[in-house]
Amino acid sequence: MTPRPASPGADRLPSPRAGPSDKQGIAAGEAYVRLLGLGQTVAGSDLRLHLRNVVGARASARSTRGLPLDKAPAIRLEKEPEGRVRWLETDEQARLLAACGKSKNGQLAAIVRVALETGMRASEVMGLTWEESIDMTRGVIRLERTKSGRRREVPMRQAVYDLLAAMPEPRTGRLWPDESIRTAFENAVDAAKVGELTFHDLRHSFASWFVMRGGSLQALREILGHRDIKRTLRYAHLAPGHLRSEIDNGGARQHNFSTK
Repeated sequence: MTPRPASPGADRLPSPRAGPSDKQGIAAGEAYVRLLGLGQTVAGSDLRLHLRNVVGARASARSTRGLPLDKAPAIRLEKEPEGRVRWLETDEQARLLAACGKSKNGQLAAIVRVALETGMRASEVMGLTWEESIDMTRGVIRLERTKSGRRREVPMRQAVYDLLAAMPEPRTGRLWPDESIRTAFENAVDAAKVGELTFHDLRHSFASWFVMRGGSLQALREILGHRDIKRTLRYAHLAPGHLRSEIDNGGARQHNFSTK
């Protein structure tokens, strides 16, 4: 079936980021439901947000529209699956760093190295300043403004310390130019032939290898700045012997059934 054309203004949907009790959010959810019948598509990241707005529209129907709740459609949202965890194998990491070193962006290799060695988010890496963030005496990176809203410190591995120590004077202001590295990074990914990879996957790569090399989940939580331990537990299955030890322990507790 050929989808019907979208109605005028359909490409200017209210933002799905509005809260479900917000009139704009309710309008966005209702508009999205209409688009389903028009064969339109919406970005996956917005899908659940639009549906949540519809749920919000139903929940607030009585207070905002004067409609009885039993007249509004009931909608049940399925549990959202865990996000993907993509990490680089050692040979992929070497190829990526080599490709970054050949980039026209002279800072790209250092930026990617810091991300791989610290697990920091892109915004955290790009927002580093010498005065507020870098403590060479203690060997830590201080993050005052984070996604979770909590201050944290990230220990420097030797590779990061050496990289920062080799950077030229004057060491004031931002470590990197205030410009986007997206295109340069995507070009390096293509040149390295490592398949699909985003900058955020460098954070996953750090966390995955941290656990696979025996690091504790609690320490990883503090380094990554996760407010909820559940976000850190996505890497638990990578711990050495995570399932093997349980199977071995289970096998040692076999019941002895005898027939008399």
